[in-house]
Amino acid sequence: MRGHQDRPQRQPPRVPAFLLYALPHSHRSHIVGDLSEEFCRHASRGLTPRLARLWFWKELALSILANMLARLRYRLRGGLGPSGDRQQPDSNRTRNPFSGFGYDLRFAVRGLMKNPTFAIGAVVMLALGIGVNTAIFSLNAGMLRIVQRFHQPDELVFIWGTAEGWNRAAVSTQDYLHWREQADAFQEMGLYRTVARYVTGESEPRRVRAVQTSAGLLQMLGLDVERGRLHGVVDEAAAAPAVAVLTYRFWQERYGGDPALLGRTIRLNDEPYTVVGVLPAKVEFEILWHDADLFTPLILDPAELNWEDRYYRVVARLAEGSSPEQAQAQMTAIAARLAEAQPETNADVSARVEPFADHFYSADDKLAVVSLLLAVFAVLLIACVNLANLLLAKGTARQSEIAIRLAVGASRGRVVRQLLTESLLLSLTGGASGIVLGIWGLKLLLSSLPSTPFLPEEVGLDPLLLAYTLLISVGAALAFGLTPALLASRVSLSESIKEGGAGKSASRGRKQFRNTIMVAQLALTVPLVLSCVVGYRQVQTLGNLDFGFATEGLLVAQVDLPAYRFEHAVDRSELYEALVAEVYNIPGVTAAAASQNVPIGAGYRGMYRPFVIEGREAEEGSERGPRGFEVVSPEYFEAIGVSLRRGRGFTAADGPGDPAVAIVNEALVRRYWPGQDPVGKRLIPDTASAPWDPEHTPEFVTVVGVVADFGATFYGDPPNPAVYMSHLQQPPYDMKLIARTASDPLSLAPALRSAVIRIDAGVPLSQIRTGPTLIDDWLQESRTVAASLGVLGLLALGMAVLGLYGMVAYSVAQRTFELGVRMVLGADVRAIRWAVMRSFVTLAGVGLSIGLIISGIGGLVTRSQLVMLRIPIFSTVAGLVVLLSAIVLLASYLPARRATSIEPVQALRCE
Repeated sequence: MRGHQDRPQRQPPRVPAFLLYALPHSHRSHIVGDLSEEFCRHASRGLTPRLARLWFWKELALSILANMLARLRYRLRGGLGPSGDRQQPDSNRTRNPFSGFGYDLRFAVRGLMKNPTFAIGAVVMLALGIGVNTAIFSLNAGMLRIVQRFHQPDELVFIWGTAEGWNRAAVSTQDYLHWREQADAFQEMGLYRTVARYVTGESEPRRVRAVQTSAGLLQMLGLDVERGRLHGVVDEAAAAPAVAVLTYRFWQERYGGDPALLGRTIRLNDEPYTVVGVLPAKVEFEILWHDADLFTPLILDPAELNWEDRYYRVVARLAEGSSPEQAQAQMTAIAARLAEAQPETNADVSARVEPFADHFYSADDKLAVVSLLLAVFAVLLIACVNLANLLLAKGTARQSEIAIRLAVGASRGRVVRQLLTESLLLSLTGGASGIVLGIWGLKLLLSSLPSTPFLPEEVGLDPLLLAYTLLISVGAALAFGLTPALLASRVSLSESIKEGGAGKSASRGRKQFRNTIMVAQLALTVPLVLSCVVGYRQVQTLGNLDFGFATEGLLVAQVDLPAYRFEHAVDRSELYEALVAEVYNIPGVTAAAASQNVPIGAGYRGMYRPFVIEGREAEEGSERGPRGFEVVSPEYFEAIGVSLRRGRGFTAADGPGDPAVAIVNEALVRRYWPGQDPVGKRLIPDTASAPWDPEHTPEFVTVVGVVADFGATFYGDPPNPAVYMSHLQQPPYDMKLIARTASDPLSLAPALRSAVIRIDAGVPLSQIRTGPTLIDDWLQESRTVAASLGVLGLLALGMAVLGLYGMVAYSVAQRTFELGVRMVLGADVRAIRWAVMRSFVTLAGVGLSIGLIISGIGGLVTRSQLVMLRIPIFSTVAGLVVLLSAIVLLASYLPARRATSIEPVQALRCE
């Protein structure tokens, strides 16, 4: 029994296969065999099994090292052995699948250098296709990394209120307190809201965006300070001094990055706040708190807690082991109990749990990214199809070479591997160039989209991007280089060597593959180019919208009145009157007015205080009445340049104590009072649908005038029904000063600031823009998208044209001898040209038809998901079809004409 147990220990170790490849094939058996015999001899002489195994591995390593040195010496001496004779390489080395790869690579480099036009063209096409994919992939990866700025984002969720169709409604403080007390699916829960504050007591007042957060919310999100500290529970006490934490951007812009500011006092709404911290520079709040300037503690006064003031948002961290689905079920049950306990305020209120990633990467964002990825992937496919066409043509031209290599003993697999090595080299070179182009294009794209919330470290070159580029490069080489390699290696040895391949028409398999490539290329090009053209025309349509008034010569500035100073409506009205009068007195100003909004950009927005058309109380939705009204000064229509069509304008008699009046546009008349005189009609405040200010809610509003339609919506629709009321009767806290000038509007900006200071130095003035600048700001991102779509469309079209022309030209060149024979026999040249062109035109028709079908299906899906501009689709499609048809005819006519224009004798010599 003991001998039986010792026997396995005397067996030599098993050498792995990959180590055997390091030895010459002809020496493997006797080297390993000798070592095995020596191992058994040492083991039988009493050497311990451990020492015997160590001896075995030492000798094997020395044998491998000696073999590697011998191979190196062989190569350094140019293949000469120790005696000076040229040695033949190991005949069995092809049994190693990786032996000879270096030879294949060197051969591929030499072959491509002999034909630099082919190599450069293939690399440029692949670089362009891979470059746009690299840029868009990096952009998409950056969007996914946004949420990673927060600590353990998978555990973070938003908790929204849901009511009356709103699935992301703000909540009340009472909702929050009851949720925090009853829900155990969360380990932490925080509350915040964004408010406007005014920095005062300095050279110039400034309106800032302040975020009030509950204690621990910033820490829960993983945010910390660069200087000082964050506010905590101690700062939420009623008697605690007010503190503020500044964002790095605001600290630099307002205070020049003064380190001595920490511990000092700033005044917000004329109240002192001690600066206790500054957030780090790399923390960006655009994704959660847009343009936030500072953070202050959220102090919940028990006397002011109620169920109705829904101004707050809730962020929570899931408890360990809790999922969003479980949290949702628990919050639904809690909301149902609160609705039963508080039917007056919470009868229709529920709760919705939304993961952080879903909030920052919505379904619309995913649809847009997927659509863009499909578009750039189609560009890559077109580039790869062209690459396959070039490789097929090159393989056909090398028939004789391949036949000779097969005749002297090369296996078909060896030839295929050689051809695949060339395509892999082209793909990797194109991939490396594509990375450079992609990073450059990405920087250009982000520089033209200033509102993008990306940090520098979230986009650009990283291991994931390199892996993606390597994957698509190798995938392109294998997917679109394998079939041409297989077809090129499938040759008849006798006929190829005998005829030399010159002038020989492609085989049936090559013709079928070439025809498939042509159809696929056009089928991919049509929907891609069509979608790019449609997107480009949509944005161009936005830029050519008629706003109904002249935008040149307009100067617009934002005025924000601090609510703590202008609580009374009469004070706000008097200030706006004084500001408009002072601006009108500026030399060079031909008209001045004030308006809550300027109808450039999103068009009419209106205040969310809807009306009911008298007599339509029983209707629902938009048929009930307009959604709100716009507040303007009496001079507004004259300053904008809009004519009064009926009735009268606002006067000084339409004051706070007078009957409420309104002016409507023609769109409202057409919708609600078609064929009727609107003057004298009445609008009733719809207090049931939305809250109205009890102090300033009239019993009804009488229409006293009608103005022409002006303004435009984002999607190019006609102006919406609009209602205008005088600021003397409904004064808001913020309005825009509008000045029309006969000279350069921006030259009057200093005078505009001085005019406001003369009236009230404590009123901040900001966002001074001209009319054309407002349009540019509105369309900047859309124009960038249009430019990107235009580049994609031109890129795809250019690749398709070059690939199509090259394919036809090569196919016609292959038939030069045949065409020469037919001309010698007396065939008509025009008939020959049409015969050559006919097959390609037929294939092009099939490809265009398939592409149009794909475009139609894609268009139906897109229109079901997105709101599209009303542009002439039919003319766009017809124009694209005519363009592509002309390209196909030209691409087939030019090679056919060139081939049939040479002398028949010269054509016969091509053989």
